[in-house]
Amino acid sequence: MSNEWHGPVWHYTSEEGLRGILESSVLWATESGQLNDRQEVAFGIGECERIWREVRGQVIDQGMVPGVDDWLASIATRAARRKVFVVAASYDGDSLNHWGRYCPPEGGFAIAFNREQPFRVLAPPRRQPVYIPNDVPATIWHDVEYGRRNVAWDWPSDDPTRSLFDSAIDVHFQHREGLSRASLEDMRGMLDQRFLALVYMFKAEPWRSEQEVRLVAVAPPIVGAVHTRVVHGYRTRYMELTAAADDADDSHYLTDRRESLPIQAVRIGPRPVIGDVVNRVRRMLNNAGYRYMQLLRSEARVRFSRTAAEE
Repeated sequence: MSNEWHGPVWHYTSEEGLRGILESSVLWATESGQLNDRQEVAFGIGECERIWREVRGQVIDQGMVPGVDDWLASIATRAARRKVFVVAASYDGDSLNHWGRYCPPEGGFAIAFNREQPFRVLAPPRRQPVYIPNDVPATIWHDVEYGRRNVAWDWPSDDPTRSLFDSAIDVHFQHREGLSRASLEDMRGMLDQRFLALVYMFKAEPWRSEQEVRLVAVAPPIVGAVHTRVVHGYRTRYMELTAAADDADDSHYLTDRRESLPIQAVRIGPRPVIGDVVNRVRRMLNNAGYRYMQLLRSEARVRFSRTAAEE
């Protein structure tokens, strides 16, 4: 379903979070080690390694296998060491599960973003935003892959994991055939990007109902790119992401310009008392330059206790 989806993706947050996003024109990408599932990256790497072990004996040209073995060991080690930062969203913009899991009891909000708009890491003040890595996933919304692959049965050719290993075999075939060093480096860089984009998007099967999509960013080697805040008594590391400018260089990973975020709508979540929340949100949108933004109400059916309603 997600590959054919052309609608927005929805990011759930609190009223404070909504205000911060509108006023700053940035999304906070949280370090993956501090997400709900702390083993997500390890799970993704392990899945790729397991799948390769199962299929390597089926490769027609076995001369390619040692090269793929070495590449996989190298990129898996680098992936495990990377400082990865994530913004989570969902295809479902009115999920009772999400309202309860990611929003406060007094009620939250879901922000609809244009899925096609790329993002950039916001560079620290007075720092040149020049960082052009060749092995990090692009900062676009990526689909999350769930569960374990059964490669013995029904493994379609367009499956992202199968496509990855097909490309890895091709890279080592081209190396054997004498492709130029520069061309090989480009192919290897693209292959590394695809691996990282894949392993950072794996989650265990119980999370499938979330229909998650993600922005994933890797910390650049620049002082001040990673920030710290205290949430519920715990120190949390994050990076700031902003929309890429229309004239942005696709090869650049950072930017020193804050751009208006590609917000398409805001949905007010279920809450015991609606009060003047509509007016508050409309003022926030107007002040941030989203004067005619669509403002929606949740249709999720929630039963609140009398005490909660009175509060």
